[in-house]
Amino acid sequence: MDQTQQFTVIAILALVLYFYYNYCENALHQSLLSGFWEANREFCDEAGLDVFCMFLSENYSYSNVRSCYVLAQKDGDFVINEPCDVQINPIRYRGLNAASDFAIKFKGMSGASDVFPADQTMKFYPICGKFVLYNGDTITAAMYKNAYRTELNFIKNERYDVVEDPAELL
Repeated sequence: MDQTQQFTVIAILALVLYFYYNYCENALHQSLLSGFWEANREFCDEAGLDVFCMFLSENYSYSNVRSCYVLAQKDGDFVINEPCDVQINPIRYRGLNAASDFAIKFKGMSGASDVFPADQTMKFYPICGKFVLYNGDTITAAMYKNAYRTELNFIKNERYDVVEDPAELL
């Protein structure tokens, strides 16, 4: 094997490893994004909302499109109460210890407006289970993962084996 062939093999191997790493990084972040997300009381008070929450399905397509449900309530009335599809595409990964950036697009949401636009940017903090949506200089959501409700959804969908009788484990 001459030097040109060796270089070609090394270059192809490097490209395969690069794409495999990006695929794994995307799969990891996409799986961490699934579940129930809620805005904290401070954000809701500042935004004048009673409740603001979102559910992101664990099933996503090759193009990173998944089902989503957005709910926002103000003074007892629903401001946003929409099922939709959401596409979450990576802009920049920084691993699990730092915030990663995503472009997010809400598709088929009739309640989207200037207050909650369809095209936004997401800064995702996987270590603390938080993401911030923003459009330009305006923060449109600061959500925290509700681990309890996410776990209940996984159990309901039989993602874990539920043991009725603990004696079965012995």
